[in-house]
Amino acid sequence: MLDNTTVEDDQDTWLIPKSEISTKILENKTYSEFYKIISDNEWIYYTTSK
Repeated sequence: MLDNTTVEDDQDTWLIPKSEISTKILENKTYSEFYKIISDNEWIYYTTSK
């Protein structure tokens, strides 16, 4: 999942769950609900650049 809050000129940061989760739990959530789910799970942040 792309973290569009950290996108800079030539970089993208991707959030990758350490364990398998269904993307269904992320659908139709408010901003705060979404970030609570993100913070309650272990995610790997992977930044790519051009």
